[in-house]
Amino acid sequence: YAAEIQKSSPDFQFRVPFHLQYFAESRTNDHKLHLGAAAWAVLGDVLAENNRTATLFVGGPLLTYGKGSFVEMMGGARRSGNGKAESVINLRFLEKSNSRLGVFGDLQYFPDEGGRRFYAFLSADTPVSFGRYSMRVGLESENIFSFSGKKDSFGVGPRIVLPVPQKLIPDLKVALAVGYQHRTDRDFLRCYFTLTYPLSHKRK
Repeated sequence: YAAEIQKSSPDFQFRVPFHLQYFAESRTNDHKLHLGAAAWAVLGDVLAENNRTATLFVGGPLLTYGKGSFVEMMGGARRSGNGKAESVINLRFLEKSNSRLGVFGDLQYFPDEGGRRFYAFLSADTPVSFGRYSMRVGLESENIFSFSGKKDSFGVGPRIVLPVPQKLIPDLKVALAVGYQHRTDRDFLRCYFTLTYPLSHKRK
């Protein structure tokens, strides 16, 4: 009975993504293409029981364009909560050509035998301002397609992104994103505390 109650209640998750973008030279607001390198280190659900530091580490080339849009093509590994490591191919993008709409995608393919699957996270949001403070609201969807006999998982729901002002580290962007998804297995309420830092070899 207790297990049924747990399954029917939303799963609360808290994740901490670290995002680094590196450029050989400082970018200007010329809307041209810029090449660089990107890396992500994502701490999984840090509140989950028996989670022995589940993490995702990926890195690879980066292409930016427009005002804040980018595409990152990366590879790396995911360490699960039980300590098992598996390889992953990762494509992430942010499309902001329209100032009123931001579309983010995180596509991951896990090729290892026994755990082969495709993971797709997509979100779309728009800015909402209250005086000088601007946040973003929208929708997100996380879907997992299994190629190893396990059940697929699909979900969709609302999200809100709250920028966190800070002055300790210049250029560091901090944001708290909160999303609730109605899912085919178990609903979740997930919080992301995201840290994004751009680096450049030269600054103008």
